Amino acid sequence: MAPDAPTPDPSPSAPASSAGGTAIHRLDRSRATDDWYTPPSVLDRLPKFDLDPCVPLVGPSPWQRVDSTFDATTDGLSRDWWGHVWVNPPYSNPGPWIERLAEHGDGIALIFARTETGWWSDHVWSKADLLLFIRRRVSFVEPTATADRKGHNAPAPSVLVAYGAWAVQALRQSQIPGHFARPEADDGD
Repeated sequence: MAPDAPTPDPSPSAPASSAGGTAIHRLDRSRATDDWYTPPSVLDRLPKFDLDPCVPLVGPSPWQRVDSTFDATTDGLSRDWWGHVWVNPPYSNPGPWIERLAEHGDGIALIFARTETGWWSDHVWSKADLLLFIRRRVSFVEPTATADRKGHNAPAPSVLVAYGAWAVQALRQSQIPGHFARPEADDGD
């Protein structure tokens, strides 16, 4: 973990992101941003998506392949979602985004492996079709940087979460180094 990369504030009072999606991660509080691009090393191994509902205000990354986007000005959580969705939520408040993707049922999310949280139990363990725990920490890229500029290492392990058959196939074919897990719904016991 990079010394200047504190963990996200999981408290409900944490400030909401200015956007979500392509790269929303609280990695360096001195920069007071939740906006970080997913690196090409992840996105280049995934197919094109129809929608990214939580893009930083500066726009999607130059290397992201997506047909349509929403940012904070268009409020992706309140809009209709369609097709194969990419969600890289604001890490200061990922729960509503993961809940929405689970309800949509067709897409992939990149999130921290915060398995102890309520939103993880409610919307990942019980609803996801496949998880890919990424082997190494993801190095996110600042929206003002170029793809070849190394970003900040994530302060926690990352996981790609698949909802729906298309997303499962996309993860299985991605060749992203890591380990797969199939969540099972809690039967209440």
